[in-house]
Amino acid sequence: MRWILLTLIVLLALAAGLHLAVRLAPSATGFQDGRLRPCPDRPNCVMASLVYEDDRDSAGERLQAVMREMPRTELLERDNGYLHYLARTPLLRFRDDVEFLFHPDEKRIDVRSASRLGYSDLGANRARVEEIQRAFEAR
Repeated sequence: MRWILLTLIVLLALAAGLHLAVRLAPSATGFQDGRLRPCPDRPNCVMASLVYEDDRDSAGERLQAVMREMPRTELLERDNGYLHYLARTPLLRFRDDVEFLFHPDEKRIDVRSASRLGYSDLGANRARVEEIQRAFEAR
């Protein structure tokens, strides 16, 4: 009986560790061939575009100002036309990756917001992208 209990404890500890590793690991982020990675076939990922009329630097400053004002959001990576943020949901602090890729010739910024964990996010990423779009256009 003792070995069954010990086995159960070990299995639970392994499952908790795996859950934590998956939760902390970023989704497939970054870009390839000048494009953000596509969303997986899950409703917890949203892709959109922002358009701008001014120059790339001004649009980038505007976008970064919008992101600085978003609560529970931190910049992870900034690299020549690519921005990667980590956003946490308010209640359970789930981690989402929010990425931007600039296309200055087209005056467009591609946006990708994806949950690191789970299948559905109850519309959290879509709401975030829409909030970013509204704030970016209002500036």
